Amino acid sequence: MAKKFKTNTSAFSIAHYILLFLVVGFSIAIIAWVMIKNNNPNPENNVSTNVIHVKDSDPCVQRTRDMVARMWAYDPGAVPEKYWTIAENYLNQVITTRTYGICQDVAFTCHVGQIRVDCDPCAVPSARDWAQSIHVADMIQKNCGTNINDHTTKSGDATNDAITE
Repeated sequence: MAKKFKTNTSAFSIAHYILLFLVVGFSIAIIAWVMIKNNNPNPENNVSTNVIHVKDSDPCVQRTRDMVARMWAYDPGAVPEKYWTIAENYLNQVITTRTYGICQDVAFTCHVGQIRVDCDPCAVPSARDWAQSIHVADMIQKNCGTNINDHTTKSGDATNDAITE
């Protein structure tokens, strides 16, 4: 005949299990929080201090951007050689990390050691955009009086002569 075991349930044993459940849950929550925090660094920690902040609404910034864009679109011969060299260097950059991407709905992979222009179908427009964005930043700093220390701009007049350097 099987022996029947009698279990005594008391307030102490119930509280013990509740406390155990809370401690385990709290421990899991802390571990999860630490893992998430380590994998998602705080955006403020990744901000470069060498950034010029300008407002897009500044009239000088808008004029300078428009003039540089028109120069690249309609008069590429007027673009200073410095920016064509930047674009050329981007195109001929040797890939140091395997890169996956999609360009105009076509997937591509660039392997270590390949030259960007040989594996990335969007290398040419990307190089042009990269060089043009550097050109815009340089011209905003030159024409709009951007003060790097206090991150403000003064409105100025950007002329075509000033942009062509």
